[in-house]
Amino acid sequence: MTTALAVKEQAMVVPSGDTTLAIVVVDEQTRAAAVERVCGLKSLRSKIVEYWKPAKQKADQSKKELLAKEKEMLIPVDKDIAEQDESIKVYLRAEEAKRKEAQDKADAESRRVAEEARKQREAEQDKAISAGNIEKAVEIAEKPVVAPTPVVIAPLAPKTVRADAGTASARTEIKVEVTDLLLFMKHCAENNIIDMWDIRLGAVKTWVKNNKLTSVPGLSITDDIATAYRPTKQGTSQ
Repeated sequence: MTTALAVKEQAMVVPSGDTTLAIVVVDEQTRAAAVERVCGLKSLRSKIVEYWKPAKQKADQSKKELLAKEKEMLIPVDKDIAEQDESIKVYLRAEEAKRKEAQDKADAESRRVAEEARKQREAEQDKAISAGNIEKAVEIAEKPVVAPTPVVIAPLAPKTVRADAGTASARTEIKVEVTDLLLFMKHCAENNIIDMWDIRLGAVKTWVKNNKLTSVPGLSITDDIATAYRPTKQGTSQ
């Protein structure tokens, strides 16, 4: 059995990083000597690896046990985090739906006002033409169209919330799902836009975002809420 002292004594014969002991090979005799030295070093290396194997196996087993205990403790916490985070997202999605509805109404009102202005302009032109006042009709036609001021509905819920335990932020993020893999692969192949043998959802999402795409065959692209949390740093207890 290889003892620690024996392995250490053998290892000490070869200083770490020292190349001055290397044999310069110039003929078959020095080659044989070099082969002898390399084989001896290989043997020493195997002994060192073998010596530390039980300690490494014990450390690996200890790590596995620690990871298992950590996982056991984390499961309920992660489940609680996921459920609470989802409840926040449900609320934020509802608030965003209200904002979009208000924005749609505001946009529709802007279009209505613009359409009424256009119709009024046409009516004034027709009236001028009917009265034989072509100059007035031309003047009306050349008059700049005043577009209604766009109305932008701000988010109803604040993006950042600060609490004693930490800070949370939310943003709108696209959600990409592959709904028809064959259809998507066909689209990619026909347009030569992505590696067909490496379709990863993360890469697909990045491609969709970078190209500002809203519709792709075989994909579902929707807006969703992304959240991030930063716990307050606590002082180290003594």
